Amino acid sequence: MPESIFESRRDKPDSKKLPEPLLELAIVTDDGTKNWQASIAVKITAVVMWVIIPFGFVIALLLVNNIQHDINTSINDDAEILLNSARVLFSEDNSYNSPRTIKELKRNLKKSVYCKINFDTENLPPIVILTKECQQQTHVIDKKYFFTTLFNDQPQELALILSHRPVVNIMMKYRSNVIVSMIIIVIVLGLVLIWVIRLLVLKHLLEMVEATRLISEGKHDLRLNLNQHDEFGYLAKFLNKTLDQIFEQQKNLKQANQELMKEVAERSRIALELRANRDQLEKLVDKRTEDLAIARDEALEANKAKSLCLANMSHEIQTPLNAILRYSQLLHRENDFTEQQLKSLKIIEESGNNLSGLLNDILDITRIETGKMKLKAVKFDLNELLHGISQVFQERCSDNSLNWREQNELPDNVFVYSDPQKLRQILFNLLGHAVNFTDQGEISLRVKLTGHDQYLFEISDTGSGIVPEEFKDIHTAFHPEQTDTAKDGTALGIAITKKHLELLGSKLKVSSIVGEGSVFSFSLQLKPAHSGLEIRQKSRREIIRPAPTDSIKALVVDDSELSRNLLVDMLTEIDAVVISVNNGLEAIEFIQEAAPEDRPDIVFMGIRMPVMNGIETVKRIRDTYDNSIICVAVTGSDSGNPDEKYFQAGFNDFISKPYRFEAVFQCMKKHLHIDFEHESILQIDDQKKIEIDFKQCNVPAALYKDLLKASKSYALSNLKISLAELALCGEKEEKAAQQLTRLMEEYDMQGMVTLIEKFAHNDD
Repeated sequence: MPESIFESRRDKPDSKKLPEPLLELAIVTDDGTKNWQASIAVKITAVVMWVIIPFGFVIALLLVNNIQHDINTSINDDAEILLNSARVLFSEDNSYNSPRTIKELKRNLKKSVYCKINFDTENLPPIVILTKECQQQTHVIDKKYFFTTLFNDQPQELALILSHRPVVNIMMKYRSNVIVSMIIIVIVLGLVLIWVIRLLVLKHLLEMVEATRLISEGKHDLRLNLNQHDEFGYLAKFLNKTLDQIFEQQKNLKQANQELMKEVAERSRIALELRANRDQLEKLVDKRTEDLAIARDEALEANKAKSLCLANMSHEIQTPLNAILRYSQLLHRENDFTEQQLKSLKIIEESGNNLSGLLNDILDITRIETGKMKLKAVKFDLNELLHGISQVFQERCSDNSLNWREQNELPDNVFVYSDPQKLRQILFNLLGHAVNFTDQGEISLRVKLTGHDQYLFEISDTGSGIVPEEFKDIHTAFHPEQTDTAKDGTALGIAITKKHLELLGSKLKVSSIVGEGSVFSFSLQLKPAHSGLEIRQKSRREIIRPAPTDSIKALVVDDSELSRNLLVDMLTEIDAVVISVNNGLEAIEFIQEAAPEDRPDIVFMGIRMPVMNGIETVKRIRDTYDNSIICVAVTGSDSGNPDEKYFQAGFNDFISKPYRFEAVFQCMKKHLHIDFEHESILQIDDQKKIEIDFKQCNVPAALYKDLLKASKSYALSNLKISLAELALCGEKEEKAAQQLTRLMEEYDMQGMVTLIEKFAHNDD
């Protein structure tokens, strides 16, 4: 066997020389089996045999045909010789069956391929001359010739019938021998050709296949040793070059792997350090999380304390504020005041209402910070709002020895659509801020129309001014800037103003010069109110006393003497029998000790009281007297849902501080089913009664609920807002709002509820 084409790299002395692969016809697959169909040698052998064997058959057939042609030619030649010989012999002997003729013909017969001669005539018996082969053969192939000769000088026509020897078997034997010989020759030639192909081509191909198999098994140090200048030599050269590159890459990879192992070791060391640091950090985080949780709990507790403080402050402030507003109402019922006194009384009531709004803003500061404050847009007269503000601050500036200047550059009857309460609070806050920080000089309010529905408001003062470093702090709640010069204030005004202006789509601008004063300005786009309903109370019907057939026995329960006296005076003025006590326990004792005919018809009960609060008191009354005594909760502002809370506790109704007289009277009318005598009706706008089918009005479900709730709870401010929204829903709805407004001005809340319940409302 020739020297193997495999060799190891010289730089690997321990590598062994691999044996030469066997030149098999099959390919050894990965699972160890031999795939004969995949072998190129098998394919080449099949192709060669498919080409050589048909070629041999063709040659054999040609040879057989040539032999057969030669035999046929020999048969024809022998027939020609015998025919000519017979013609001559018959002519020479001049006889038909002479012995010499028969002998000579028999001798000539032995030399030919024929085995029988038969002469036939019409009038003579036939002459038959045959050899031994014809005697043993039953079937012969004859040839028949007709010729004329002379017998006894007479022409005679003879028929020469020749039967040649049976050459069929001879021909088949020759044909088989020729075919077998040709097959053997073809196979031998094919094998020789295959061997030559294998020696020149397949050997190197199979060796390269074996080499690639060994390389695929990871023996990359092998190299092909083919010193041929053909395709196999170039292929081996390229393969060796590829193996060199692979070997070099493996060497580099090994080196890189070693470096990577070092880096992994270093990273493992760092990971251990990081794990230790992480554990330490987790401990710190856990400690910090625990501290934050404690701080969060403390903040929540502080927030709860702040809410409780605000609620308590609301309750404490609402009581005297309620007294101010209600006693101003009581004074309005007197008729012996001068015009100046009535004007002063009106300013007191207006200031009280503004103070109530300010208190509500203080309580709503948390809602402002969380973004829950919403606008309540209605139609209102901007000039009337500015006039009311001007009256209040004219008195306030006069009390502080300051000049007041109003620069109203608006036309008459400027009706706009916006939130008047927010705008009033903004102006009150800014003007109040100006008064607080001004010792001398003047306070001015300027309002003008600068563009299409665009209004500019400017509040200027001649106070101490604001230094630039404090500009960023004036919008912060509970940050009283320049506290050394401020006379009073809660430090909430500017913060609330900023949030209100953001809701209205504007920003507060400040310009100030230290020692000369400040200017606060903002611009609002106020949509003109071309349609809708203006909610303005023109007059009211004053209640004098219950109807002659009705009487009222009332019990007032409150720990605040001021609140008790206010209700007592109010009810006494209408000839009601009123008893007042300090707490719930005294109320229970009074009811238990009173005779059945002296028990109160209605109890006005405060909620937060010492000894026994209002909730516990009404529960005990319900346990003993069921629903025979009407209980009404008298409460301050509540940010929750008071109607549900108090109804669930057992109250029949509730009124909120600061309450209005008409709310108290309507509550008694509703639950005691009594009528009142009124003063004569003051002059009201000359409007005809509007007749409208409320069932045809299509009112949104949310607005329907607001109207119904406000009318049942006597919430006049909310009711006015809801009626203004109703007037914007359509022509029918606007007429309905006007009719409901007249009922509200007459404090006929039950009539309003009856009409509102007729509304057809959407649930969308």
